[in-house]
Amino acid sequence: MKTPMLGPVLAVLVATSIALSAAEPSKVDFIVSPQKSRNGDLIFIEEVLASSPKFAPGEKVTVRGRYEVKSVDEAKLCLFLAQSVGSTNQPMSRSQAIEIKKGSGKFELSEQIKHSGAFHVSLYRPDGTAIATVYFGKKAQVEKASRRKLE
Repeated sequence: MKTPMLGPVLAVLVATSIALSAAEPSKVDFIVSPQKSRNGDLIFIEEVLASSPKFAPGEKVTVRGRYEVKSVDEAKLCLFLAQSVGSTNQPMSRSQAIEIKKGSGKFELSEQIKHSGAFHVSLYRPDGTAIATVYFGKKAQVEKASRRKLE
């Protein structure tokens, strides 16, 4: 009785394993913009993980950090990808936003990159007004985006 050739099967398994591990998020280098804040509310980006350091469409980005909310009792902390061209009306996933209370805490937010742009984590009042924003990513992305005013 002949046994099937294991070589091709193992090659496929190894290739699949390598492809899957390449897509696993890992720490990437990033810079942050100066804080834009009203009334002393702050966001600190401590770690960024991505499926690739390119921050290209199709990749997943996870950001971890801390916040300090002083000016409101409740707020929403969100991860967004700003874009200068085209529609910004994209559906938000559950992993992109968390409800928080006055005080300090830690966060982890994730987003699938749908277009080129600059990432920012922002705090919003219940009425949707931004009260703090910090941009992060590659130097060129952050420099361009951080010129925007807090809306």
